[in-house]
Amino acid sequence: MPNGRGSLECCYCVHWRGESHGYDGAYDAGFCDYHKVAIPSTLADWGHRVCSDFSPSQHFENDSGISVEERFSRFGISLKPSMLYVFSYNSPNEIKEFVELKRKA
Repeated sequence: MPNGRGSLECCYCVHWRGESHGYDGAYDAGFCDYHKVAIPSTLADWGHRVCSDFSPSQHFENDSGISVEERFSRFGISLKPSMLYVFSYNSPNEIKEFVELKRKA
């Protein structure tokens, strides 16, 4: 998994809408079609983003050598619904809450 390729990240989710998909969209701002909210960029600190509703795209299947379940188990916590988390791909146990995924009225 050099440079986080194949890690959990919004750009690898079937709900991701952005300029690029797969690892090319990592860290970029985009839109979550599941939660219907904008997803902020993490280019400033290279944080990977994920929520409990992550559903792997074909890009994830192509780039990841291990299952989604195994990757989620590395966090050591259960992710809260409607919360977007951020973590460094090489330190998944340091995952932290990033933004709440709420539609704006």
